[in-house]
Formats: sequence, structure tokens, C-alpha cells
Amino acid sequence: MLTLDDLIEKRGEGYTAFAARAGIPAFTLRRIRQGLIACPRIATVAKLAAALGITSRRCRALIARYRKETAK
Repeated sequence: MLTLDDLIEKRGEGYTAFAARAGIPAFTLRRIRQGLIACPRIATVAKLAAALGITSRRCRALIARYRKETAK
């Protein structure tokens, strides 16, 4: 299964550029990727999902994987 990082990298842009295009702070995206944000705001998930062309449900599942990986 692809990760959030994989989907962003497939777009061919850096994380900072992707965050700007998605309309969220790069700091927030970094904290999500590090598993430090346990439950991102619905609006944040919706913006990420729209920028990636995926559903909000799938985006939440991808984010949840980061939390599980950092909990190990």
C-alpha cells in the first residue's frame, strides 16, 4: 500500500511545495508525517485529500499509519 509520502513524491514536488499547494503549513505536514499529530483537523485532511486526488477516508487511513509506526 502506498504511503502519504509515496503519493506526494509521485506528484514530483517537494513537501514544502505540496503543502503550499494543499493550503496547509509545511510545519503541519511535517508533524503529520512524523506521527506527532494524533488527529488532524477535518479541514486539514480534506485539503490533503483534495491535493492528492484521494478520498478523505483514505487520507485519514494513511495518516493513521504514521501514528502506528511512531508508536512502535
